[in-house]
Amino acid sequence: MDDREQNIVNYVAGFIAHSAKKYYKRKGSEGEQFIAAIKTWSTGKKAKCFEFKNKWIDLRDRGGLVHVSDNCFLFFRAIEYSVRDVFNPVTLNNYAGENLKELIKERIFKRKYVIYRWDELMKGDELDSIEKESLFKLVVVRWIDIRGKAFVRAWVDGLRQKYKDKVSDKGEHSHRKQLNA
Repeated sequence: MDDREQNIVNYVAGFIAHSAKKYYKRKGSEGEQFIAAIKTWSTGKKAKCFEFKNKWIDLRDRGGLVHVSDNCFLFFRAIEYSVRDVFNPVTLNNYAGENLKELIKERIFKRKYVIYRWDELMKGDELDSIEKESLFKLVVVRWIDIRGKAFVRAWVDGLRQKYKDKVSDKGEHSHRKQLNA
């Protein structure tokens, strides 16, 4: 994964953290523990090796974006690595007719490294295991939705570029007009 892709993962991680906070704010007092846990995602040590992502995010932030910690970034990067082989135009035909959302969720929930990163991210919070699992599922589903929409948009744009020069049937003259000419 190059720096540009890592910057995007970092940005989306901040967006999902912000989105999850908004979701739990609507829940009222029962969401306060979740909000407190999500706030810890933006604290932590900043490693020198991830300095590039912090500079890029500072340039893109228009307010409201959560600047995630390195632990949070590593968690979302682990999810991205789990998803990459499914959201790939070359291997997509292997999954024809399957519910990709469920397939990807299963794949992420089974990855030991993703679980390890999640446990590292959630260390020291006040949530019990059921609440942690609920938050984990919310985050994963949001990631899949965002990543899936971006993949489909890029794939469709690629197909449009590929067939841009071809004239569709709608753009051709009717057979009657061709015979009269």
